[in-house]
Amino acid sequence: MLCSGLGQADGATLRLVSSQPTEATWSFVVEDHSHTAELLIDGRNRSQGCIRHGSILRCDLHGLFPGGHTAELRLPGAVLRRSVVVGKWPERPMFVRVVDEDLIRRAAELRIDGVIVAASAIDLVEVAHARGLRVLVEGLTDAELELALERSCADGVVGQVVASPARERFPQTHSFSIEHKEPGEKIDRVIATQGLTDAHGRAQAALALLGQGQGMIIDSSALDLAAVRKGHPAFRRGTVSNLTEEQGRARCELVSGNDRVTFLFNNGAAVWNIRSQKAPLYQDRAQFHAPNLELQPGGVAILAGFAQSAVTNF
Repeated sequence: MLCSGLGQADGATLRLVSSQPTEATWSFVVEDHSHTAELLIDGRNRSQGCIRHGSILRCDLHGLFPGGHTAELRLPGAVLRRSVVVGKWPERPMFVRVVDEDLIRRAAELRIDGVIVAASAIDLVEVAHARGLRVLVEGLTDAELELALERSCADGVVGQVVASPARERFPQTHSFSIEHKEPGEKIDRVIATQGLTDAHGRAQAALALLGQGQGMIIDSSALDLAAVRKGHPAFRRGTVSNLTEEQGRARCELVSGNDRVTFLFNNGAAVWNIRSQKAPLYQDRAQFHAPNLELQPGGVAILAGFAQSAVTNF
């Protein structure tokens, strides 16, 4: 869950004191020194769950459905608006960096878990929340962090630790670290990733799926990978098994319960031929003509189940 606030407000009149969203609730406190601000929840007047005590307005909203919600306080000369996305945090989330509304729309259509915006583009937070996307902000300085959370209420930050007093005011804010991987990185090193794996290109994006850390960042070239994850719990909860690496060719399986997917990476100098009756779920630098899958040097393929055999073509 996240909250954002791009509406303008007179800081001396309306101010967000704290915000704590959970999976189905949102609790927030606002200072309203006018004592008269009109409160709208999802565009409608609502007093249930909210109590005024002097200049303090405290709201505890329960039973919120998954998706986007907004709170707006209005005065004749000031507006304070915040938005939230209610719902359970996904396991090993997938993020994409966005710079405009078109990419946000594409990310939402493909059901990417969230987006990352630069501190200079924090106005995009509200746009993303309107489409149900979680938002991380990167590029903030420590001095900017607390005020940025107050004004945008982003769901998380990249490359920073949310310390007091911001942690007390916005306790649900997540902190993410980034780990960069090189082309041809050993799979066991990717598995051991603790933070977000920052993947550039389609091959690195496939490799990042094996990371057991905080999740992954993909670029626009690999947006279709989000669709690949649908219907395969192994991509979110799976553990890596049957890992083999030889002469630049790596093969492993990601397994969760009865769900199993096979990863093939060709970092060698020659073409790698794999026998498979199934078309790849995802591929790069590969050609498939049943029952043969041809993996070019630098290529990658992800298969549902397991490949029957893998034979080097000399």
